[in-house]
Amino acid sequence: MSTKIKICGITSLEDALAALDAGADFLGLIFAQSSPRRVEESVAKEIVAAASGRAQIVGVFKDQEIEYVSELAMSLKLDYVQCHGKETVEYARRLPTRVIKVIELQGMDESPQELNVHGVESAAATSAVNSTFNTVANAAANVAEAPVDVSAENSAAVTEPSIVLNPPELSILAAEALAWKDDAAFLLFDRPKLLKDPEWYKRAINELKTAEPLAMPYFFAGGLTASNVGEVVATLQPFAVDVASSVEAAPGQKDIGKMKDFCKAVKRDSGGVSACAH
Repeated sequence: MSTKIKICGITSLEDALAALDAGADFLGLIFAQSSPRRVEESVAKEIVAAASGRAQIVGVFKDQEIEYVSELAMSLKLDYVQCHGKETVEYARRLPTRVIKVIELQGMDESPQELNVHGVESAAATSAVNSTFNTVANAAANVAEAPVDVSAENSAAVTEPSIVLNPPELSILAAEALAWKDDAAFLLFDRPKLLKDPEWYKRAINELKTAEPLAMPYFFAGGLTASNVGEVVATLQPFAVDVASSVEAAPGQKDIGKMKDFCKAVKRDSGGVSACAH
């Protein structure tokens, strides 16, 4: 299946229509207060109506009151809410729409048992890891029987099967995916905001390859351009890629030519034709 395309930071109906014509499967509308790409709600309504049947709409929020996010998601009929801050799994469970959870790919060197980042409490992550491990252990116990002493003097006492397994070592990303898999439709791996290194995506590719297989599909974002997105798509084959600033003429103003070039590069290297994801 072709890798999907999300063009984020759409602020006008004109740019939304151009993104759809270029081949976008998802349009990202930013409602985070601090963003220079924040869209007006009245414009968002126009975009949602124009995109109906052509693309899915993702509302991007960051650490905002859940009442506001829920009300806006329902009034605009957003397809997804993207949580771009420190929102927890408990927060996600209360939202009325499907969730995309953003995870920054940097500095995640904690062990799964000490996981307490990106809105995942240690207990939740540990529970997810232990649940998976216990499933494996129980299956192994069913087929691995210890010797049974059937001598006369011990006939009344049957030795219980005994098996000792050590929990597998999971990468931080694999553990986090397990923790979110029941409460988010997708993860979105992104570059830390303050990190401007153009070679970041190469390290991120290695980090994700090491973590595979993950428990859920994901978007990949962060410094992607028409020149480098092919490497990401060909190597990782993510569910979708996400782009914003590199297809702009100015913050909040898209460049039609850049959007077309980006979409063509994704389609070329993912071996398919992008189509609206339903």
